[in-house]
Amino acid sequence: MATIKKFTDLEVWQLANELEKKIFEQLSSGTLSRDYALKDQINKSAGSIPDNIAEGFGRAGRLEFIQFLSIARASASELQSQIIRCVNRNHFSKEIFEELNELADKTGKKIGALIKYLNTSEKTGTKFQNRVSTNEKRETNNRETRNETIHTDAAAKPLGLTLMQGVLGIYYFFPALAAGAQKTIPSLDWNRMLKEILLSMILRLNVTNVSLT
Repeated sequence: MATIKKFTDLEVWQLANELEKKIFEQLSSGTLSRDYALKDQINKSAGSIPDNIAEGFGRAGRLEFIQFLSIARASASELQSQIIRCVNRNHFSKEIFEELNELADKTGKKIGALIKYLNTSEKTGTKFQNRVSTNEKRETNNRETRNETIHTDAAAKPLGLTLMQGVLGIYYFFPALAAGAQKTIPSLDWNRMLKEILLSMILRLNVTNVSLT
């Protein structure tokens, strides 16, 4: 199967374009050219077929292409009805009617075959090639969450460092702290209270062989 690079490569568009040209020939001459209301309807239907095929292809997504192909197929059916109306009003001879109706019917069937193919295709279209599916995003997020698990040993280091700084500060300035606090509130045993605070901090750090005199 040949690679389709542009909408003009599509057989269905080529058929629709050929149909539109033949329809326009009839709109430009004969009694139909003066039946303005019907002429306008036919012109819109005939142009809708190739235009919607082109737009759907240009959307570069399978589902959108199917949607616009469905519109094009509906326009082909509408055009067939209008061709019959032309016969009813004696605008077309039997030969012209058969030629146009057969081409419109063939175009509609080709569009239907393309829709059927696209409905069974796994290709999503070029617009979705670089997109990540919902499941892939969820799996990526799960992996990132697992990789961000906090290890307790590593998490405790900053806390341990802070406590050690506090212990060393109290230990080295213990006599001065006790003396200064005792002067402020003489009724409390600041020497004992500061010892208890210091011992509590030492126990949290598992520090041994520390003597408080």
